[in-house]
Amino acid sequence: MRHFEEVVKRLLEAEGYTVRSQLGAAGFYLDIALADPQRTGCYRLAVECDGANYHRSSNVRDRDRLRPQVLEGLGWDFHRIWSVDWYRQPQLEARRLLDRVAAAMKRALPTGAEPKAPAAEKRNPDNIERGHSRPDTLGRAPPYRLFDGKLGLTADTDLARVGDARVATMLTKILACEGPLHIREAARRIADAAGGARVTSRLLEQISAAAQEGHRGGLFHLENEFLYVDADCKVSPRDRAALPASSRQWELVPPEEWRAALIQIAENAFSVTREELVAHVLALLGFTRPSAQIKEQLHHTVAKLIEQQLLKEQSDKVTLA
Repeated sequence: MRHFEEVVKRLLEAEGYTVRSQLGAAGFYLDIALADPQRTGCYRLAVECDGANYHRSSNVRDRDRLRPQVLEGLGWDFHRIWSVDWYRQPQLEARRLLDRVAAAMKRALPTGAEPKAPAAEKRNPDNIERGHSRPDTLGRAPPYRLFDGKLGLTADTDLARVGDARVATMLTKILACEGPLHIREAARRIADAAGGARVTSRLLEQISAAAQEGHRGGLFHLENEFLYVDADCKVSPRDRAALPASSRQWELVPPEEWRAALIQIAENAFSVTREELVAHVLALLGFTRPSAQIKEQLHHTVAKLIEQQLLKEQSDKVTLA
């Protein structure tokens, strides 16, 4: 048993729980399984401890072998602990674990619904490459929030007659929710607020003019067709999996967000290959069916970060510099 798993196992046993390690069958083992105190031979919660060996795996599919939906389909509750988080904030992660255990023990199970031990997993080896399944990432990004507020527009509003100053104020409201945002997406939000008007080239020109006025007036920052709340251009990765396909395009993601995602994954991993780094970043941002163009752009960004000494590569492994 790995040291990290042993630490977690001892904590659970100290709290009075009955724990079994490496429960399962060939090819699909649970790091830790918590026994049901009321039903002999039954279990209530699976705990996966992703430590150094996990992060050093050279195969992305190996990292994805214990997928929560598989266990939930067998009746299990599931909890994953990242070793990086555990060693940074042990008390917080321990409390989260114990709260999860307590909730799992309280969950009522109908007769005959005891969780089943996992059998060897049968997977399509092309899943990840084809983008048909979403790999577990080294961390999670919050869901992207779409602006759903009021802009004072109706279906009867003639957007062509709305002045630049008013449009700039609308952009400020949208950015407070969605910033940073591509100007094309900002135009779509305004069109939607006006009863679903079409985003025409004329409307885009109008929004661009208003964006330039707002930038000059210090309402927000405009750079390379992206609108930012301020000139710092700070952004954290956001999960776009639930967005419509029209809004889930690589060119609509700010370059700072791609870079932030790459750095986040590299920081959370002990070391990853470039291919693994790109795969996890795409999953983090919700791109489940990435095109070759997206991957090419990301590989280019990785190379730039290495050149800027924000990342480093040794023996085909990428880490923080």
